[in-house]
Amino acid sequence: MKRRTVWIIVGVAMAAAVVATAVWLLIPRGGSAEDQARAYLQALERGDVAAVQATGLDVPPEAAAAFAAASEYISDVRVGEMTESGSSASVSASFSIAGERVDTEIPMVRSGGRWVPDQAAAFGSAQADIAVAVGDAVFAAGAAAQLLPAQYEMVASPAEFLAGNATVQITPGSSETVAVEGALTPAAAEHAQDQLTTYLEMCTEPATAVAASCGISIPWAADLSAVSSITYRIEQLPTVTLTLTSFQAGGGVLVATVNGTSVDDGSETTVTYRTSNWALRGDVAFTDDDIVLSVW
Repeated sequence: MKRRTVWIIVGVAMAAAVVATAVWLLIPRGGSAEDQARAYLQALERGDVAAVQATGLDVPPEAAAAFAAASEYISDVRVGEMTESGSSASVSASFSIAGERVDTEIPMVRSGGRWVPDQAAAFGSAQADIAVAVGDAVFAAGAAAQLLPAQYEMVASPAEFLAGNATVQITPGSSETVAVEGALTPAAAEHAQDQLTTYLEMCTEPATAVAASCGISIPWAADLSAVSSITYRIEQLPTVTLTLTSFQAGGGVLVATVNGTSVDDGSETTVTYRTSNWALRGDVAFTDDDIVLSVW
């Protein structure tokens, strides 16, 4: 029993040593700022997010997802001279991307006893005036998307309702403004019409007063001193016309039946009103996966 126990202890110790060795191989060993800058750039060159993080960088989930879907990674990495000042350093480097040679500086800082790329300067950013997606990562309109150096294809989002794309090259510390010419797809108008239909059905439920922001105007004051109930019949829904930022809907036909008190003799009476120019206007916005109409 004792011999078996000894062998078990030895086996566990050997397994622990193997795991420790594996972990040691994954963690960049302490080296010069040039070595660590090279490790960072080579990780970018391989498209290896885990290796980028192993250099000491915190890569947000959106940046990691976008990097995994990059259309081109940097290549032909070269590291030059370093200038050091206390706990910071700058390493000159160059690489190729999209057929062009890029010269850059990689700021490095001391952290945890080793050199690591400066978090702020190791990323670049890109900003588009509409929501865009890179792979599974979605970035809101006007938001500065933090991205690792690479080439990205930014696609208008949501793709079901918007078409358009633009290519951008991100380098360390760069800040890019991207013009994505978004165009509405046929599905966008169909979905917006369905959304407006649902909204107008709520607007025309039986009520005791005219609902606001529904494009409904009933001139009942000329006939009635008070209203007790209103019912509606939709003969034709307004048809939606969209732009990227607004909508108009017109050509609707609506019949309203109003019960109330007659202005003439105070009796209970019913008056019917019909409009053949039922129309609405409002704003259009896009979320990650939908269109949002906001009626004025």
